[in-house]
Amino acid sequence: MAIIKLLMKKTLLLFLILLPLFIINKIELKKPTIIISKQTSSFNLNQKYLKLFNFGFSSMLSSWLWVKTLLESDIEPYRKRDLNSWMFLRFYSIITLDPKFYEAYLFGGKYLSIIKDDVTGAELIFKKGLEQYPDDFWLNINAAHNYFFEMGLPEMAYPLYKKVQFQPIAIKSFPILPSLVAKLERIHGDPQVAFDLLSIARENQNLEYFRKYYEKSLYSLKAEIDLNCLNLGKSNCDQNDYFGFPYIKNRGGSFQARISWKKFEFTSKTLDRVKRKREAN
Repeated sequence: MAIIKLLMKKTLLLFLILLPLFIINKIELKKPTIIISKQTSSFNLNQKYLKLFNFGFSSMLSSWLWVKTLLESDIEPYRKRDLNSWMFLRFYSIITLDPKFYEAYLFGGKYLSIIKDDVTGAELIFKKGLEQYPDDFWLNINAAHNYFFEMGLPEMAYPLYKKVQFQPIAIKSFPILPSLVAKLERIHGDPQVAFDLLSIARENQNLEYFRKYYEKSLYSLKAEIDLNCLNLGKSNCDQNDYFGFPYIKNRGGSFQARISWKKFEFTSKTLDRVKRKREAN
């Protein structure tokens, strides 16, 4: 009996010890989620040694890095302007290994500019791309877009847009590009140059819709040029508007056009955006 009582006591003691452990094990504790950003967890290769120690496999390595980057890509903005975002470093590694890797320049630059908001990284990637493909339409267009709409630098965008505005692919895929170039020219204050650019664009355009689009802009530009000349009392002013109708004098004695028109320029919304972007960068 004594032995049985001792065993029962030990069993009870063991039960009392194990019961709390069993209860604790059943309780679901909410553990804090630890989030590690891709910027922190990603790895990149040292640029100095890439070309020295790729053992002749630069093309294979660049392709592997490209696929790996696409699979790991994130959308977390990177707004520091220090050329240190992980995706910029990855794209830069790819083009260091393979300077002719066109997709890394085009899609890498666009991703950095629009998705990651790493506009300085995008700027450098596009610059490197244009060193390899100086006349490429899409690289010029996207580099210009990054300058104008993302960095607020129209003076940097202007020569890139202007360079490709009359390429066949521009006429087909971006028919209003000359209008954008002409408006950028207006920032410099020369409506006559803008008029000449749009006149060429209209002649190059076969679609009636866009020819009408350009005619409306040409009317506004010519009216501005002619009315400024007439109302300043200059000689050799053109007396007729773009459609051949003569300008008329209003009751105040100033010349005006028969058809209402708006000044050919960027909207205030676009100019405000450009200003904000310039100040932010």
